[in-house]
Amino acid sequence: MARPSGPHYLALETVLDLLGAGGVPDAQAAWGLDALLQMATATAAEQGLRSVAADTGDEEERLTAAIRNAPQDRYPRNVALGDDLLPGTGPDRLEWMLTAFINGILRTSR
Repeated sequence: MARPSGPHYLALETVLDLLGAGGVPDAQAAWGLDALLQMATATAAEQGLRSVAADTGDEEERLTAAIRNAPQDRYPRNVALGDDLLPGTGPDRLEWMLTAFINGILRTSR
């Protein structure tokens, strides 16, 4: 896994402080930090690709159409959850994802 190296890694002290302030035990915070870095890297890569893609709007329309037109017998969960799969702004989804992720770190012992 790629992570900041040398003295740059030490700048993550603030993240460790925030996890600790939120009640995350040190051992879980230590490993959770790596998981949060991976999530941040994946999110940045996805958003970076979207920002340079010419067909981002078309991609969203194709996804919406695929979910709305999916055959129920083959994709019953996608059809049932269709309205929940699509809405929400990027910031709302990111906030939820971070909250869920940190709650998982908090409740998952090493």
